[in-house]
Amino acid sequence: MEMNIRKIWENLGDELSKEIFTNRFLYLSTGDAAFLQKTALTTEYGRQMYSQMKKAERLVIFGAGEWGHSIKETYVDFDFRCFVDNDEKRTGSSRAGLPVISFHEYLQSYKDALVVIASRIYNEEMERQLIENGISKDNILNAGKMLDELSIVQYFDFPTHQSGQDEAFVDAGCLDGKTSVLFTKWCENQYTKIYAFEPDIRNHARCKKTFQDYGIENYEIIGKGLWNQADSLCFTTNNNGTSSIAESGSETIEVDSLDHMISENEKITFIKMDIEGSELNALNGSRRIIGKDLPVLAVSVYHKPQDIIEIPDLVLRINEEYTLYLRHYSICGNETVLYAIPR
Repeated sequence: MEMNIRKIWENLGDELSKEIFTNRFLYLSTGDAAFLQKTALTTEYGRQMYSQMKKAERLVIFGAGEWGHSIKETYVDFDFRCFVDNDEKRTGSSRAGLPVISFHEYLQSYKDALVVIASRIYNEEMERQLIENGISKDNILNAGKMLDELSIVQYFDFPTHQSGQDEAFVDAGCLDGKTSVLFTKWCENQYTKIYAFEPDIRNHARCKKTFQDYGIENYEIIGKGLWNQADSLCFTTNNNGTSSIAESGSETIEVDSLDHMISENEKITFIKMDIEGSELNALNGSRRIIGKDLPVLAVSVYHKPQDIIEIPDLVLRINEEYTLYLRHYSICGNETVLYAIPR
């Protein structure tokens, strides 16, 4: 492993990449969430959030879902008092060692606290609810809005690369198709084809509607997961961005390798992968394309702690003609992306 780490380190393109790599490697080695906090602080929004919370005497998290849990677990320097939630099924319970209280209880007991909004979908409604109930904007930290802002540049935030003509894009884990829309804007519509992979059939209609709404042409939505070979695997579906291959999955999906599904006559210029922990297998199934075409890569490296070593190591073993960059796109510990840029 020591040689692998050294090789990755030598191929990292800038100091920010080395800082993120160090923090994620130390998290892998120790399990200490303080290093996830340090990773979040590599973003402007993470630093802004930390600074605002540091000034508060009391802190509560509005939203006891996954984002709320992630905020509580990431920011180890802070003593959050409770979760606040509008869902009566959650109130009265506990989450991550904190009580979950109702909005009414919050107004009675914590109205002067800084409230951190922990929802991407409902953050605007939640902020409006707070203001309508007399909460000052100075006591509202809308983390959900920050997450949305960070996601706009995710996968296209290249330190040293510009788009060319005749781009061919693989969107692995396309969800609702909006990343492919951002791709068309990034390359100024100078592309030949979009291959949108999404094994969750429930998302196909969403993806197709997005493409139609934005006038996207020359695309193919492929209802298979990416893997290192053709197979049928168990799948857990959540009808959102967290559906994944899992042994305990209640459904079965078809998977195959990218090398098998893309013709050898097609030159791929850009591969984006955010597939909930299947990235390593999918990259192994893309060896021909990566070795021959040398496409730009934007690959998530946070779903498993070991991804920060195993994924860049595999990329360099497939093709050494890459410079590696790491960037982070969350105020929590997730959404770290590896960019592999051809030299």
